[in-house]
Amino acid sequence: MQYFLWLRDLAKGDLGVSLYSQDSVLSEIARRWTVTLEVGGLALLLSTLTAVPVGVVSALKQDTCIDHLLRGFSVLLIAVPTFWAAILAVLLPSQFFNWTPVKVWTPFTEDPLLNLRLVLIPAAVLGLFTGGLVMRLTRAQMLEVMRNDYIRTARAKGLAERVIIVRHALKNALIPVVTVIGGQIGFLIGGSVIVEQVFALPGVGRYLFSSIGARDYPVVQGVTLLLTTSIVLINLVVDLTYSYLDPRIRYQ
Repeated sequence: MQYFLWLRDLAKGDLGVSLYSQDSVLSEIARRWTVTLEVGGLALLLSTLTAVPVGVVSALKQDTCIDHLLRGFSVLLIAVPTFWAAILAVLLPSQFFNWTPVKVWTPFTEDPLLNLRLVLIPAAVLGLFTGGLVMRLTRAQMLEVMRNDYIRTARAKGLAERVIIVRHALKNALIPVVTVIGGQIGFLIGGSVIVEQVFALPGVGRYLFSSIGARDYPVVQGVTLLLTTSIVLINLVVDLTYSYLDPRIRYQ
């Protein structure tokens, strides 16, 4: 009966009241959700904009020193745990440069530059694993696509190499990459719990972390429901992008 009552309240947009603060769970999540979206979105943007071009360069320079160096760097990014990198990002600058991250949160609407200073390092740390994974997958897909017959045909027609890579090869190689990026969004949302705690960011992840310690069950339920719903919707958006990258999917 308690579960069905919770579902009834959920249908009305009521996630309950926090046992600790006696505030509405939905209002508390809404107040912190923008911070998590900003950190996760910037992490995804940084990792994608960096990893895809690097993966393409690694594929074009196959088996050269540049390729070996970039592949080794991508393996390093995948191997480094997010929590360990976050702790080092706080400790090393304070030890060697006497610099610590700003602890007072400033919204983007109040001071965009200060806000960017607050979220840039946490976002970079959060996107390390995703960047390494996307880099390796982009390289593998580019190598596979570049061996296809239509690439040789495009070269035989005299098309510029830049046009062949960007218009013909990269667009087809990005279909599996988009799938992985969509799956990594859930990882970024989950990883924000640790990153927000280490960098003292007032996001949903830190709210969930403190609520688990306080045994604030309505908050844990509400945040978990929000995160899982976000992941499902993101996967739907990723599926819809396939029709743009590959028109054959839309025609079928």
